Amino acid sequence: MRKRQKVGRNKPCPCGSRRKYKNCCWGRLDWGEISAQGEPAEVISNLSARGKNLLFLDHLAGALQLDRREAGDLQAFKRAFTPEAVRKIFAAVHLVWYAGNELERVLRDEREATSGLYVGMYDPKRILLGITRHSLYSERLLLLDPFVYPMTVRDEYNPVLHPEQHRSTTLRWAWLWLMMAPWIEADLVHFIRTPGHFDVGLEFEAMRITRERYERRPELEELARRQAKESDGVFDSYKQQVLLGFPDEYYRQLAREEGWATSEEEVEGFVRGIQEMRAKDPFVLDPLHEDRLEELHHFSSGASYEMAKWTAALSGSHLITDIESRWAEIRVDREEANVHDDEWTPFAKAFAGLPFKYLNAVPLDAALELRRQDRLADLRACLGKAWRANRDDDGFSDRDSENLAQELRELIRESEAEWADIQASLAKFIGGELAVGALGIGPAIAAGGAVWAAAGVAATGAANVVAQRLKEKAYIKRHPASFFLHLSKEHDT
Repeated sequence: MRKRQKVGRNKPCPCGSRRKYKNCCWGRLDWGEISAQGEPAEVISNLSARGKNLLFLDHLAGALQLDRREAGDLQAFKRAFTPEAVRKIFAAVHLVWYAGNELERVLRDEREATSGLYVGMYDPKRILLGITRHSLYSERLLLLDPFVYPMTVRDEYNPVLHPEQHRSTTLRWAWLWLMMAPWIEADLVHFIRTPGHFDVGLEFEAMRITRERYERRPELEELARRQAKESDGVFDSYKQQVLLGFPDEYYRQLAREEGWATSEEEVEGFVRGIQEMRAKDPFVLDPLHEDRLEELHHFSSGASYEMAKWTAALSGSHLITDIESRWAEIRVDREEANVHDDEWTPFAKAFAGLPFKYLNAVPLDAALELRRQDRLADLRACLGKAWRANRDDDGFSDRDSENLAQELRELIRESEAEWADIQASLAKFIGGELAVGALGIGPAIAAGGAVWAAAGVAATGAANVVAQRLKEKAYIKRHPASFFLHLSKEHDT
């Protein structure tokens, strides 16, 4: 046993929660004793969701063996996905989530925050759009880890036993994890697991309930089929990943049989074109063998609605999705269960439909600044008030997004009008060219910046005058929607 080390009360909690030890595990877990025992399983089983995420990211980076100089090199990144690296990554999945008996504790801890559980298309780019938008009112976003849990997979498909079958899928999900790494570090995003990942019986039970719901409500099946036919390119990336994954010899044979090339030179030219497409696509790897076509491709929406509902109940989360039929399933289930006390799930649908393009590119810094300035609660209250005042009776109408958008436009106009008044006062006080430069700082104030004018106008004393004016009018407090004004200005520039 190692020598027992004392963990300071004001030090970051060893569980990885980003809180101080005294505000987290103090009095519940003796981390000094746990560390002294030197048992990795004991440490891992007591980690928070964030702690588990950071541990997995460490193992992911170690398995890929990429240093910082190679991080931006697409070809080096893709070459790192050897069968051995894939095996190590899935072994880490099992290591970090060794058993399901700790899942309830991890999810229960998420109840301390207003969190949204995303169950939509797990395409990295689409997830980023959803995360950035919904981070403006949710304290935290929960994603369901798309890496399959290896202990519930039959041996012939198990990624630990047959890693060569899972290289492309591992590449896609690793890309997602690494893209989310800054959000995980900032404690804005956590990857979690569902109870079904550890209990196949529960997964089948969720499937049974879903199947019976679709049988009772045929409109769900109709919507799902129509949605699949009208897909707006959601699966294009997956299709290309599958097609370009075939070996070069397959394309040589195809070119000859289909008459696409009349000479061997043209055949090789055709194959070089395929190779170039592979090289440019971030999710396509070079085949391992010319005579092997076996590779498994995994598509995910996180979980079925039923399993997501059970998981959300444990974590106290509201559901977020970008799948129309999933929203319909949520609405049907709420109707049948006579549920009316969940405000944030229907709000999430309305907020997802807002037509403001700048919400699709909210930077991490903006989401962090919102929390640093303690503005998240005010903005969430503002959005909630606007939502309740304009929502449709059933809470899932397409009109809800239109009504919410109109209300937010009005709130933004009000904040902009008051800011214009402040600008006018500043211009009158300063005058001339100095005012022109000073007026360009509007978005910074709308974002809550505190030192915006220090260098530009401090000499005139105007900074103190305007700062006092802002304090007197409590501009930020009065106009939480000014945050959207800032985002829109930044987007326009």
